[in-house]
Amino acid sequence: MRLTLFIDGQAPEQARLGETVQAWCDRRLGGGCRVEVLDVRGWPVGTENIPVLATPALSLDATGRLVVGDLSDVSAALAALGCVSPAA
Repeated sequence: MRLTLFIDGQAPEQARLGETVQAWCDRRLGGGCRVEVLDVRGWPVGTENIPVLATPALSLDATGRLVVGDLSDVSAALAALGCVSPAA
């Protein structure tokens, strides 16, 4: 499974979010997950087809599903994406 995490690198609370999501996936999903972190501040002005309007946002690449907002409950975010059951 591949996830993309969109962050705003200027926001301190988002700085370690990629590591947090990856660590949760490694513990709970046995390492069968890859998390790619993209900092939206690094995108050129006028870039078309940016899939997010707010950060942080977590996307399941296989389906294009997206969760936006507080991702501190990684289990709930992945359940919303359909990756795990809500009790995981």
